[in-house]
Amino acid sequence: MSKVEELREAINANEDWQEEVRNFGSDDDIVSYASGKGYEFTNDEYSEYIENDTSGELSDFEMELVAGGSANAMS
Repeated sequence: MSKVEELREAINANEDWQEEVRNFGSDDDIVSYASGKGYEFTNDEYSEYIENDTSGELSDFEMELVAGGSANAMS
């Protein structure tokens, strides 16, 4: 499991982290946020994960982000 996927699962399991991601501002990004939570990966690794994620399943939280249009949060 990649660090990006580990972070994704951790966020989906933690309501406090979900709220933090919901409140991302224009200067926030998922890679910096992840680093602060102990999940180290690069922008390229994150982009590759997003491009290659074939699970097709989004959690309720992720669906909310998509519907709300948060560009800097997880997809």
